[in-house]
Amino acid sequence: MSNHLHMHPESAFAQTPDAPACPMHCIPVDEPLISVHDLAAWLAVAPDTVRKWCAQGPEAMAPDGRTKLNPLFRYVNGQIRFDRPDVRAWLETKVAVA
Repeated sequence: MSNHLHMHPESAFAQTPDAPACPMHCIPVDEPLISVHDLAAWLAVAPDTVRKWCAQGPEAMAPDGRTKLNPLFRYVNGQIRFDRPDVRAWLETKVAVA
């Protein structure tokens, strides 16, 4: 069974040929999604800090006004999950500017 992630039916992603039939479009998940605890450990912050970022919504801006407060996240079975490539892309925006 291949890993796949259910997306909204109006998603631009087509269902992958190797994914089981589902009523919604699917995209492959190359790396396992990570949890709030995993991300907190990766960033050396408290899990509550990550939860607070997410509680402000996916479009929340950081205090610098130029970057997103949190990486893109999704809810899977009611749990917040992050895709590693999304986290890496978000981290690239956090490079200090002199």
